[in-house]
Amino acid sequence: QSDAADAGVPAGIPTSEVAKRMPAQRFSSGSADQALDGRRAECVECSICQEEITPEAVVRVLPCSHVHHQACIDPWFERSMLCPVCRGNVLSCDARIHAAREALVAAS
Repeated sequence: QSDAADAGVPAGIPTSEVAKRMPAQRFSSGSADQALDGRRAECVECSICQEEITPEAVVRVLPCSHVHHQACIDPWFERSMLCPVCRGNVLSCDARIHAAREALVAAS
């Protein structure tokens, strides 16, 4: 067993599963707005490399609506199935609950 499994942290996800569940796509303001449930995306930043996601960049939109460069998130998923922002499990519906929780916290 790995140290991550021993610590209770979910292990990584096979690349084929990532591609099936969260297909890579070209970033556009429309895809960002959709990922943000209709809220206007002013500046979307990849939390892994900390750089702005530019138009036409290849990204993955996670079930929790967080957007990351494909080149950044794919290696992350080799180690963990948790979103690097909200720590929601991207393979479960719980990720949507984490996103809703974040929205409530931000609104208060």
